Amino acid sequence: MAGFTRERSLVLERNRLEQERLFPPTEFTWTDEVDGGRFERLIYDLLECEPGVR
Repeated sequence: MAGFTRERSLVLERNRLEQERLFPPTEFTWTDEVDGGRFERLIYDLLECEPGVR
């Protein structure tokens, strides 16, 4: 059982490190006013790139 616990800890630590490096925390700061038309265009452009989105 001790071997399993040790290996499990190693896997969990590796997963934590991979998560930290591959998906770092992201923070966005918006201006006080967002132009609605530009925002809609941004969303349209993003969705247009997604496969299967019509």
